[in-house]
Amino acid sequence: MMRDADVVPSDGLQFKNGSFRLGMPLGSAIRFIQSHHRDISNVELKYNEENLIKSDIIIKLVDEGIFLRFESKTQRLTAIEIFDLNKIMLRYSGKIFCGPPVTTPSFTKIYSLFGPTKQGTFNSTSTTYTIRWPGVAFLFNVPESYRNTHTSPDNQPKQIDFEHAGFLASRIQIFYRNDELSVRPLDESSLYFEPVKVFLGRGILFEKRRCEINFSSTTQDVISLLGRPDSVFYKKEDKMKIHSVQGNYEGIQCMDYFYNYFYLGIDLLFDIYTHTVKKIVLHSNSPCHYDFNIYAKCNFKIMIQGTSNPNTNTTDGSNNNIKSIEQSKKKGGGKKQAVVDNKSNNNNNNKKMNKKKPVVLDSDEEEEEEQQNKSEEEEDEEE
Repeated sequence: MMRDADVVPSDGLQFKNGSFRLGMPLGSAIRFIQSHHRDISNVELKYNEENLIKSDIIIKLVDEGIFLRFESKTQRLTAIEIFDLNKIMLRYSGKIFCGPPVTTPSFTKIYSLFGPTKQGTFNSTSTTYTIRWPGVAFLFNVPESYRNTHTSPDNQPKQIDFEHAGFLASRIQIFYRNDELSVRPLDESSLYFEPVKVFLGRGILFEKRRCEINFSSTTQDVISLLGRPDSVFYKKEDKMKIHSVQGNYEGIQCMDYFYNYFYLGIDLLFDIYTHTVKKIVLHSNSPCHYDFNIYAKCNFKIMIQGTSNPNTNTTDGSNNNIKSIEQSKKKGGGKKQAVVDNKSNNNNNNKKMNKKKPVVLDSDEEEEEEQQNKSEEEEDEEE
């Protein structure tokens, strides 16, 4: 078990054979845990199914007494909390200050090791006193006998004897600089969570590397822009081929193939005859999805054309007629919508995943949509 670590404020926890660093992606943390499964054997993944977008994702290392908190939007590590100081030995600047065989650290011991800092704060709800240094905080449980008689009107402790046996550290929090909620900035060279603009019926644009993948891109084009795929998957059959607008009904055999870019959160489907992109799949890496942790989260935004000028063709989305889908919903503009992959699974757990399925862009999408709109108009006229 991993019971020995160095506390590095504003950076993370450093073990002998690796580290949990603030800002690391969720997938990297899980791979680190999996690679040390003999040492880290009891792990829990916690998330809020009712509010996946705004609620943090938490990995609990039960035997080590550690919480890893990941911000849901970028799925990057924002804070580390050690909630059981009796399970892990901790060092700072090479000195052991916590964990077996050392007793739980007192305020005086922590203060002498980390140096002076600002006055702490008292939380009357949790009855804890918190003292912060840049990138690290210590929480102390305040005994009941001190809660009323030793607090000022602004809930600040006064004349408290921190050498009292009840004033031992109960938790340690490690975060970036002075804000527990901030995410450590990415390096300028990092392409993780790169913004991707989606143009329906056309393709996708990677904003940082300034390259576009569209439905005329060949395998050579894709490899020259994105590099070699992580995996190639060949489809053995296509049960939806009968619905193709081209009218190609020659059986269900299919040898179309996918380029899987796991680190980008993207799949590209190529036509076996033309070797051009015919479908793009974008993954959100939702914790309750059956593909969770296979792909990184794709930071995509769906762009649609405004009704005032439907012929507008802008690759970078800078034209005023190109709006985000959120703006379009408010104004009621735009009829095009993303096609959602309707893969089904007999597992009942997948019933809860409908809102978080991958977004699929199909080159036949525009033509199918026009036919659907025409049929609806004909029905209205008959009525």
